[in-house]
Amino acid sequence: MINPTTENFKCLQWNARGLTKSKLEEFRHYLSLVNPEVALLSETHWNSGFAPKFKSHVHILRKDRPNRLGGGVAILISKSLQFSPITHNPPDTIEAIGASILFKNNQHIDFTSIYIPRANCETEEIEAMLDRSNPYLLGGDFNGHHPLWESNATVNKAGKSVYEALINDQDACLITPPNLGTRLDPVSGKASTIDLTITAASIATSAKITLGSYMGSDHLPIIITLNASVKHYTSRPIAWAINEEKWPAWNKRLEELLKSQNFSEITDPATATTVFTDGLEASNEQFFRRTSPSCRATHKGPARPWLDEE
Repeated sequence: MINPTTENFKCLQWNARGLTKSKLEEFRHYLSLVNPEVALLSETHWNSGFAPKFKSHVHILRKDRPNRLGGGVAILISKSLQFSPITHNPPDTIEAIGASILFKNNQHIDFTSIYIPRANCETEEIEAMLDRSNPYLLGGDFNGHHPLWESNATVNKAGKSVYEALINDQDACLITPPNLGTRLDPVSGKASTIDLTITAASIATSAKITLGSYMGSDHLPIIITLNASVKHYTSRPIAWAINEEKWPAWNKRLEELLKSQNFSEITDPATATTVFTDGLEASNEQFFRRTSPSCRATHKGPARPWLDEE
């Protein structure tokens, strides 16, 4: 268990089927009603020329399709949360983006929004998404059919891959109730369950799932409640006390980390930012020490991080 006390951490999961300007106001209103700390979105249909903003969720991690319309995944994060982006490198058939959020007792939960548009994925690819050192929640539109979560379903490739990944990983738990009915066919009205939520065992037992109301998509929003207590921003961000003698080794380590991720070949700005930030964090952890900022809680956005000379 992440936290033995009763705490409610809400996560919204939704295939928006295009979160365009015409849907934004309704979605913003829904966010204010549900008030989730995190929102996992798929099929955003966003592009580089469209930059929506949300009052309560100022942190937006997104991965748009670079060369064609449709698709896209995003994570909206409450302005009071501490997080770091997660670098996922799935094949072209899977769209995914992640964030590791800090909870109390310095524990993290990794959240990933995933979209598999053509139900085309391998078991090993799903297993790679579940291979996390922290407890995790993986949610999105898998387009997978299987009797494990949908009675009388005809198994397709994505369904088979997800099922086998669950069987092979003893820590992975599907918390989506059978026949939840997350998508309604616009022609027949028939419900199917293709939006799934998978978590680590440590947070699965206390997790609760409910369906939200219709919001202009053929998919219904899913509200996930976790028994976990989040850690909000402090009045000062984490600072690093630097040691001038360690700068050469720090630089060398950062270069090694960036080279291992083929940083110079990355063309996506969001991915480049994530890889560079992760490299900075890892180098700091290895060569510098953290200072102790004030522990006063605030719901304001974070100040910029800084380095202090030792």
